[in-house]
Amino acid sequence: MIEFLILCLSTRNGDRALSLLQKFQEVCIEFNGNLKFGLFNSNDLKMIQEDKNKAFNHPHEDFVDRIPDHEPLRIGAVPAQKVNLFDDIYYQNKSQGKRLPLLLESIFLRYLPVPFVKFLYEQGQRKFLEIYRTPKYDSPILIWNSLLRKQLEDKITSHATDFLEELKKYAQDPELIKHPSKLPVYDKEVSEIIKYDKIESEVRCGRYYLSKWVD
Repeated sequence: MIEFLILCLSTRNGDRALSLLQKFQEVCIEFNGNLKFGLFNSNDLKMIQEDKNKAFNHPHEDFVDRIPDHEPLRIGAVPAQKVNLFDDIYYQNKSQGKRLPLLLESIFLRYLPVPFVKFLYEQGQRKFLEIYRTPKYDSPILIWNSLLRKQLEDKITSHATDFLEELKKYAQDPELIKHPSKLPVYDKEVSEIIKYDKIESEVRCGRYYLSKWVD
């Protein structure tokens, strides 16, 4: 469901799709539990760690004490094994009943570049959709364009090819349609992050793309 909603972001129903994705975000506590964080580059890991540290050092009295950090993320190194980053992210805002939005638990983390996920949290849904749909956007903190968007959509579509074929067969079979319980169920998910080669080669310092910074 999440992947198909992402496909809708560039359509006229993008606002509604993003709102539904945000609803999913509120209940998907360990959506990234099976992600291989060793596939992130050092700049992305640094952003994730800094975001986590900022949340844990939040001075507001409405946030309860965090669970101790048993396995700190090692910046600048590729972990030899999968690191469990979910032991200590459960801040709870007592007054609003909401957790802080952390990069490492974002449902977008495996699909979008980390700087774009951070952009969403900082700028909000409207600005995020505006940039997501734009043909080209270059700034010191974010690079996004139609080619990167197509790469994302193609990856999701190819990942769901088998399911789409099953769904088509179901829709074309009058006997199957009589049995809703036989409706194909999409139960796959991208287990690895999508790598965007066109921006992986850009020189970064943390979240900043240096070529765009000097421009």
